[in-house]
Amino acid sequence: MNPIPFLHPVPITIVGVLKENGKANFTTIGDVAVAGLNPPLLMISLHERHLVRQRLDENKVCTVHVPLVEHMNKVDYCGMYSGKEKDKDCLFEYTLHSTGAPVIQGMPFCMVCKLRERIQVDKRFIYVLDVIDTIMDESVKATGIASIKTLMYGLDNFYYSSGERIGTGYHEGDQISNGEDN
Repeated sequence: MNPIPFLHPVPITIVGVLKENGKANFTTIGDVAVAGLNPPLLMISLHERHLVRQRLDENKVCTVHVPLVEHMNKVDYCGMYSGKEKDKDCLFEYTLHSTGAPVIQGMPFCMVCKLRERIQVDKRFIYVLDVIDTIMDESVKATGIASIKTLMYGLDNFYYSSGERIGTGYHEGDQISNGEDN
């Protein structure tokens, strides 16, 4: 087997920018990771051909959205077609953040990001982004994070969902007895 970064599944996000004509463009990105909490950082990786990459280089701001299972068709569409080929401005209802980045309505989380650093590796650009604003949908505030079914992607080319709470961070390890005296 050829080496691949096999993490399964990976979160799927929608990254939004404004095009030169003032319309929004959205692309599906699975190459995303939390890079830190203090300061709040994200990393995304984009191929050099991505229109979003070009606009992020120019505008220095973008939005990163966490879609729900119900958004799967639109999310897939955003990953299938370039903003150079298709106008994706009408796919989602959105407003503009004060930074000028498009905020999609009805997605559980939107992180408004400012470019901190860009690293080129062959034909890929890895962006380190400062999260300057986090917008949580009102439905998530009302029902809680465990109730949402976010969309994820497997390297087997299938979509998956999250949403089931199975434990508490920094507590489950207390159940392990490693033979040390307490």
